[in-house]
Amino acid sequence: MHLAWNEYNIADVVESVRRLIKESAQKKKHRLNCSVSDPSNRIVTDRKRLIQILVNLLSNAVKFTPDQGTIQLSVDYCESKDAYTFLVKDNGPGIPRDHHDLIFEPFSQLDGGLNRSHSGTGLGLSLVKQFTTALGGQVELISDLGKGTEFRIVIPRKFKDPMEVCEI
Repeated sequence: MHLAWNEYNIADVVESVRRLIKESAQKKKHRLNCSVSDPSNRIVTDRKRLIQILVNLLSNAVKFTPDQGTIQLSVDYCESKDAYTFLVKDNGPGIPRDHHDLIFEPFSQLDGGLNRSHSGTGLGLSLVKQFTTALGGQVELISDLGKGTEFRIVIPRKFKDPMEVCEI
């Protein structure tokens, strides 16, 4: 995978994601809340991959949250880690704990089988994990059945090549 590293304004990235997901959220009458703790902050990353991560998470939130639900995208900067936390949260049906590891596997879907109620390939969350790792970050899932879902993506403000930080 080729990554294109450049510096971007966090608020501009979030606004791009909001515009991409807005129509599908409106069709289901969802409330889409987007916030950035410091809109002047900047990040050195692959913008295309970061947007793909956030769009995949928000698309799932739109798909699985019942009509008139609430979906949140918030971004906070953690100075001690020199990283951003991207939080995507919904008030949908949630994910049982025994499925948390499975959902990041390619072609894995919770509502599998012939009577699936949602379409998709089962690649979205697998790509989220791969792209997050490629950007030097981590993904965390917090969810229980019946209590909504929260994904936390932590991405360094500036990617550090492993060769830069190893001591010889």
